[in-house]
Amino acid sequence: MGGFFTLVTQSLEAPIKECITTSGVDPAVKEIVFHVSRTMLEEPSRLGSKVLLEKENLSLTKKVLDLKSELCKAIEEKSKFEAQTKTLSTNITSLYKTAIAEIKRKDRTINELWKK
Repeated sequence: MGGFFTLVTQSLEAPIKECITTSGVDPAVKEIVFHVSRTMLEEPSRLGSKVLLEKENLSLTKKVLDLKSELCKAIEEKSKFEAQTKTLSTNITSLYKTAIAEIKRKDRTINELWKK
């Protein structure tokens, strides 16, 4: 039973470590996942349910990582849109000031022509 237990433990820990260490997961989350993984696999009498729980844990961990990845992409996109908004606002302000200056220049030109 010890050999089988060791084999199952090793086969489950590798994907979890790979899944967690390849992403930007908080170190505290990593520690909790590793602790729960080890705790669940320490009792060979419950190996069947532990394997199922470990698979579910791995699946949920991957979902969390996927969601965190989506969140990072959304944050990057938001930053990009904020930068574009700032640029557009600056450009519109500049166009408005230019239009006002041009109107004043044309008013002066019209006034000078009326005086002649």
